[in-house]
Amino acid sequence: MTSSAGTSPRLFGLSDEDLRQLGYRVEEVRHERPGAVSPRPARRSDTSVRWAFATVVVLAALAWGASPHRGLPGPVPASAHDTVFSSARAMSHVVEIARLPRPTGSAEHDRVRSYLLARLRALGIETDTQTTTSYLGEPGSDHALSATVRNVVARIPGTASGASVALVAHYDAAPSSPGAAGGAFGVATVLEAFRALAAGPAPRHDVIVAFTDGEALGGLGIQAFVARHPWARTVRVAITAGAFAGAGPVAVVETNPNDGALLEGFERGGLPPLPSAAARTLVTSGALSDALAPFLESGAQVVRFVALGDRGGLGQPWDTPDRVREESLQHAGLQLVAAVRGFADEGPVDSSASQDGNRVYFSLPGVGVVHYPSRWVLPTSLALLVAFALVGLLLRSRRASWWGMGVGVVVGLVAIGLSAVSGGVFLDVVSVRHPEFGSVQGALYREGTHLLALVGLALACVTTSFIVPRRRFRADETSFGALLVPLAACLWLTLREPLAAPALQWPLAAALCGVAGIGLLGARRGVGPWGWLLLLPAAALVVVLGEPGLEVAARAWTFTEARRLAALFALGLLLLLPFLEWALRPMAWPLPVASVGVALALAGLALPAVRGGVDHPMQTSLVYLTERPVRNVLSGAGDVPAPPDRAVARHMSGDWLTLRGRDERWARSWVAEGAAGPRDPGVLMLPGAAQEAYEVAGGGPDAELFAPVARVLSSEVEGGRRRLTVAVRSGLRGEMLGLLVPDGSDAMLSGAEGTRLPTPVRSLSHWGVPASGEVTVDVVLGAETAALDLLVIEHHLRPREILGDYFFQRPDSLVANASMGSDRVIQRTRLRVPAWGGATRAAGPVRAESQAGS
Repeated sequence: MTSSAGTSPRLFGLSDEDLRQLGYRVEEVRHERPGAVSPRPARRSDTSVRWAFATVVVLAALAWGASPHRGLPGPVPASAHDTVFSSARAMSHVVEIARLPRPTGSAEHDRVRSYLLARLRALGIETDTQTTTSYLGEPGSDHALSATVRNVVARIPGTASGASVALVAHYDAAPSSPGAAGGAFGVATVLEAFRALAAGPAPRHDVIVAFTDGEALGGLGIQAFVARHPWARTVRVAITAGAFAGAGPVAVVETNPNDGALLEGFERGGLPPLPSAAARTLVTSGALSDALAPFLESGAQVVRFVALGDRGGLGQPWDTPDRVREESLQHAGLQLVAAVRGFADEGPVDSSASQDGNRVYFSLPGVGVVHYPSRWVLPTSLALLVAFALVGLLLRSRRASWWGMGVGVVVGLVAIGLSAVSGGVFLDVVSVRHPEFGSVQGALYREGTHLLALVGLALACVTTSFIVPRRRFRADETSFGALLVPLAACLWLTLREPLAAPALQWPLAAALCGVAGIGLLGARRGVGPWGWLLLLPAAALVVVLGEPGLEVAARAWTFTEARRLAALFALGLLLLLPFLEWALRPMAWPLPVASVGVALALAGLALPAVRGGVDHPMQTSLVYLTERPVRNVLSGAGDVPAPPDRAVARHMSGDWLTLRGRDERWARSWVAEGAAGPRDPGVLMLPGAAQEAYEVAGGGPDAELFAPVARVLSSEVEGGRRRLTVAVRSGLRGEMLGLLVPDGSDAMLSGAEGTRLPTPVRSLSHWGVPASGEVTVDVVLGAETAALDLLVIEHHLRPREILGDYFFQRPDSLVANASMGSDRVIQRTRLRVPAWGGATRAAGPVRAESQAGS
């Protein structure tokens, strides 16, 4: 110890106590023997490493516990009381319904309908089948879609008349898919819930169940039920059960105007919906809203339950009952029964009388559901702004710098940008190895590991971005600046999507408390173990309140939105920066390096399965097309044509169609004679991009096929145009019959099945079989036109019934490419229809004159 002049005060004979009184700092000097070994000082880094690992483990455990998957109820056996929803009983319905694909108009579709009617009639309640024709078309389009739908409806009468509550689920499925998650999940849940309700006391208001048809075609069954069934006029609340997947938690995803009273109905039933109001904004899509639009337009409120698991199998051949989890069935059933009892016993919702508006809600462990009016969202964000200003002044009073806060903002934006870029690169690399990318719902067969890998990449980007500035700036400065980025996002959500804003508001408030705590406890010297324990509740709130929203977003957007998801994950991790400080102190570089390693390991877990197998089959495409001329004379005007089973089948030969790609080798193995070169197969009326993608691979086998038959029901001239009504009976007896007016003709299709189309079209695809067995269509053409050419395109989705069981056989490592319309027989015939109602006969083959999709 020396004075400022370099002279030691001890030279003046002052004692240690005298020196302390004068303000000097006295250090004890230890004299050791020569050669003695000094004791090793305590390694503070050992303690820091332990706290770092504790921080990472605690945050990971909190995220795992906050997942909506943790709150699923256990399965209930079939021996449960009649008034109790049993997942075992519901699972037996799933197995029975999802045996085989059941598109509208198929024999399997008829079997499932008979099964549902039998189960409902066994309850001793009023049951009915609504058979009608429904249409779907877009303004400006020259193609329309129609279907003969058969809705199964039943009703539990209430003790009071008037309003009613409806349970709705669709029993059809996409072509080529058994539809376990895509249809059977909802039907089984509704059927078991309806049985449990029927076994209990009579409700105050009627409870209606509607198993609708034509959902896979665009909600045609719901449209027909709401527009034409008399029971639909009384429906005030429609509760629909569907599934993105057959697993995971079940949440409400449909938003209604002025739906505050809906939550009150759930509360009366005793079981609120999960996980949060943000799910409604994140999951609700145009397709969901369009399918339920008829109910909303009729003035009813809509509650839609959706299972938020992996949906990579929806609409695919592997959507089988083994993909459905009983825990999810039980979760859906409990909420359905609670909702119906809450609405039907106390009175359905009258949204016009409610002044509460929309409400936001979220779940807190140990507390339950917290909910409040959505009009509080804006004041909450304004209060957050004030809180940020106060915390900023607090940090400035403790000598925090504006430069450090500004650097935090910049680095936060950089972290989000890096995460988005890394997510895009990861998606590009992974998609190359996965041949199913782009052809399944979502991105991949099983996306869970890849979504977790995205979290690891986002963590690496966030921590790496803050390693350099944390060497020069305090933790509270950079963390506060980084939180200004999610604050800006919160303000944007408040104005754009107020129902989703609370999913960010409250985690942001908890993170702000953490920054304030670090500033108060001492950001420059570091926060000790007691400070770690004091700030832990704030970290827990950030994770518990934020994790459900992130998980719902991941399931709703799927891995196809890897860039957006990675940026969202980074935004969430910015909220944890005040608590990640403990992990970054001794593990500045090891933490991001370990995060990247974990992400690569998770991605690598799925790579061996990509080679093909039962769990990861390759998709293949094969279609049989015939267009040879049929030489038979069809019936005259007004005559009833002979049914196909009495007509004479013609010996036909056709071509194999396939897609270029990884599945081409298997498809071409069936070709008897290869095509000379790529050849356009012509008009197929296949869905979407499949219409343009198929090409002729070569000759196919011979088959005994019936030709379609047609007859003119009426022919009259009005307003200088002739209107023909033509009835066409399918010869292929398939699920879809398409009609197309070839290019060069002035004819237009103006109606079908007795109903005028809003806009005349040039092509129409009709699914299902009308009660008469014929599809009637109105055609408008020139008054002087002598004859009409109609191109009839028939689709049969059970090709083995025509070509034999030998064809379309695949090993377990291959499945049909359902999204591209594989595994069907297509027969194409040109019919010449006399405009005055004379004989109708089949003409020769036709080539591609126009492209019409279904």
